[in-house]
Amino acid sequence: MHRAASMVTWLLTAALGCVIALVATGQFSIVETHGISMRPTYTQGDLVIVRRDTSYSAGQIAAYRLPARRVVVLHRIMAKDPAGYVFKGDNNTSLDSAHPKPTQLIGRAIVHIPQGGVWLHRLVAPLPVSLVVLLTCAGASRAQHRTRSNRRRRRMSRAVRPGHRVGTLVLSPAMRGAAVGAAGLAVLGAALGVLAWSGPVEATRSQQVGSGRAVTFSYSAQVPHSAAYDGTSVAAPDPVFRKLANQVAVLVSYDGDPGSLAVAAELATPDGWHSTVVLAPTTRFSTRRYDSKVKLDLAALTARGHAAASASGMPETDISVSIRATVRTAAGATFAPALALRLTPLQLALAGTPADLHVTDNVMTSRVTTAPRMISLQRWQLAAGTGRLVSALMLALAIAVVAIGGFIARRQPGDEVSRIRRRYAPLLSRVLPIDVHDAGLVVDVPEFDTMARLAERNGSLILHWSGGKVETYLVRDESTTYRFRTDAAVSHGQRHLAQAA
Repeated sequence: MHRAASMVTWLLTAALGCVIALVATGQFSIVETHGISMRPTYTQGDLVIVRRDTSYSAGQIAAYRLPARRVVVLHRIMAKDPAGYVFKGDNNTSLDSAHPKPTQLIGRAIVHIPQGGVWLHRLVAPLPVSLVVLLTCAGASRAQHRTRSNRRRRRMSRAVRPGHRVGTLVLSPAMRGAAVGAAGLAVLGAALGVLAWSGPVEATRSQQVGSGRAVTFSYSAQVPHSAAYDGTSVAAPDPVFRKLANQVAVLVSYDGDPGSLAVAAELATPDGWHSTVVLAPTTRFSTRRYDSKVKLDLAALTARGHAAASASGMPETDISVSIRATVRTAAGATFAPALALRLTPLQLALAGTPADLHVTDNVMTSRVTTAPRMISLQRWQLAAGTGRLVSALMLALAIAVVAIGGFIARRQPGDEVSRIRRRYAPLLSRVLPIDVHDAGLVVDVPEFDTMARLAERNGSLILHWSGGKVETYLVRDESTTYRFRTDAAVSHGQRHLAQAA
């Protein structure tokens, strides 16, 4: 039982050492909760470990300091405004009046220990401390009434190194080195585990990027041989003379995210008349590049404008024609560039410059990307997921070393003398041979473990010397000397006396 308790103590000490080391770096702090403002997330007496970050976002629970009241507030971040961060308790109905700046934030919550503060106060409460003092005083009072021989045995027992008890396993140098290595490995594994498990495996990053969508317009028409053109075709950005061509082909080339495309001609006159003619219905496509080719009947567009002027009584004027390409991506984004043309009785020409033939979507969008969260260790960087695995392997290896070492120590071969030295070395005191014939009653003890219990009861050391092939061990009482020899043949009556003692 005491070995299991010792192991638990070592693990708790290692964990406490890791926490103290992390707090000492200045990047971590411990906050004890009070009140009910964060119920049900936190309750009265919980402990929360917070870590300082370079930036904080809405939804995170963070601690900030109020210097005027000398208190630390642990609430949830709701938003950020020019004055600072906006906080609110989960159980509160109103926002915090304070808007702390980034320099006032202590850190965001990463570890929650329910009722950790309650247990911490119990450990350092006055009652346990008072009990320890009372027991110490009672022991000192009883010590004043002990006999002179007991004082002598007490002085001898103080020669035993503190922290050792009867039956303590004394490790060989190799085993001690393995134990120290396992302890160091456990501490490093625990520290790495805290860093790896204090955040997500992947970190999200918001990046402002352009949409990357673009539309290129072009038009062309077939014309007969004439002095107006060098060939039999005309293309943008040249004007199309209506005396030579009445049909114009318009090509809309899209480059960007897949979605759907629709093309229409928006007609308008200076007097306010406007109308829309569908040139190509909505068509879905699954590739990044898509072309749509439509036809413009200039005579039909002109007739539509003249009919509107006749109906309204307005004079006939030139018609503005905008070729509108409406793109809707699968993500729901809309891009609707247009090519402005001017239609007169003589020609169809660009209303702007040739640069208007290519339109790019310059809207910046926020793109959230994920990448493995990295742990910085001096010059080295380690992914959090890998850190979790390495931490688990280090802790498993430390436990395996301890288990194997304990098994080897228990099974370690050797004679009786080696076993005694290995197990009870703190109680042994090597002396010169002693003549025990004049020592009164001498009782031979059949087992050395009984000698160890007698020494512990009397608060004395076990005297030991070697004589040839015989190892002799003595424990002296006021009127009895107990003896154990490695080759002694103990009779039944002597064994009975030793057990009775």
